[in-house]
Amino acid sequence: MNILPKKVKHIPKGMVIGSWTVLEYVGTKGKGRNGYWKCQCVCGNVKDVCASLLRTGKSTQCQSCSGKQNGRLSLNAQAKRHLYIVSCGPYFKIGSSDNPDRRIDDLRTANPFPIITECIYLDQGYKEPLLHAYFKQYHHWGEWYLIPTFNLISEAVELV
Repeated sequence: MNILPKKVKHIPKGMVIGSWTVLEYVGTKGKGRNGYWKCQCVCGNVKDVCASLLRTGKSTQCQSCSGKQNGRLSLNAQAKRHLYIVSCGPYFKIGSSDNPDRRIDDLRTANPFPIITECIYLDQGYKEPLLHAYFKQYHHWGEWYLIPTFNLISEAVELV
């Protein structure tokens, strides 16, 4: 569904599309033929946005505002979440959730192998990105890590 007809080449300055306000035409970029418009989000961020993304409604706000709606949280918000560690065979998943029991049940439903709850740390969700960075060398896929023993994880939780 297009917010603007495809034939409309000019998007009026000052037009509001989602959280974007169109400021000015920037021109084309790279090899593509799409035009770009300088837009300002309601939060104040300014970005050059592809006209076709504006026209189709696929870009309605900046990444910062999008992250607030898509579950990426600030450290303050993460502090209210719970850190959980689960294992599946030799792999460990380090995650955070408002409701870790429900999240772990979802993982079990979507996984053909047994998921074992190793530990849940209440109100320590803010440690998730710190642990991901700490165990970067053991990273396997997504939030899954090939860490030799759970003891390394429990020690790291106390350190970070």
